[in-house]
Formats: sequence, C-alpha cells, structure tokens
Amino acid sequence: MWDSHPRQYWGNVKPRTTRFMTSTERAYVGACLDTDGWASIHPYVSKTGKTYPHPVLGLGNDNLEIISALLRATGTGKVYYMVSKTGKDFWHYVVNARRDVEDILKQIEAYSTKAQRVLAAWPL
Repeated sequence: MWDSHPRQYWGNVKPRTTRFMTSTERAYVGACLDTDGWASIHPYVSKTGKTYPHPVLGLGNDNLEIISALLRATGTGKVYYMVSKTGKDFWHYVVNARRDVEDILKQIEAYSTKAQRVLAAWPL
C-alpha cells in the first residue's frame, strides 16, 4: 500500500500519475499531439551500458491555456517556459516518465496517428 508521501516508491518503479481521461479529453489530447506535439522513443543507456527504449511525448505552443488544458486533462507532465530565437514566449509540455507516457498513448490511441505509430513501434 502506498503511503501518502508522494516520493515513496519501491525500487525504480514509480506509481502512475496519469488521470483516466473522458472521451472528450482523450480527443483533445490526441488532436493536440497530432497538431503541435511529438511522441517518440529514444534510446536510454543505463549505467551498466545496456540500452533501453525510452518514450517521450510533448507539445510546444505559445498559448498557455492549451498547455494548461493538457496538464489538467492528463494529470501529469511538466511545463517549461522558453523564449524562441525570435523573442516570442513559448511553452513546452513534456511527459517523460515511461509509465505515464504509456498510459497517455494508450488512452489517446483512437484519436492520434502519432500515438498509434509509437505504440506500434514500442516493444511493450
């Protein structure tokens, strides 16, 4: 049983933090990913030298309300503020926890071709 302390977990396996989204939220997140986002699998090399697939998904936009809606819908991820080379405000929403990325991609699979491609290539 998990204690109330948010950082407590067993070994390297952290608890899932992704919300179970409604169909409307799934469609919104899927559409956002397909228009302004990315989903990919990067190689992660452990300290022992073994390579593992590491999924990442994210979205960049200059509209903070879109980023905020994604964060509310998924319940997980991080938001970064950036300034583009042209001096324009820019926001990045990024999820890189493997279990959270898996949960989001599986939930939005019916609404996103990018999610479908990553799930097809991902050795689950």
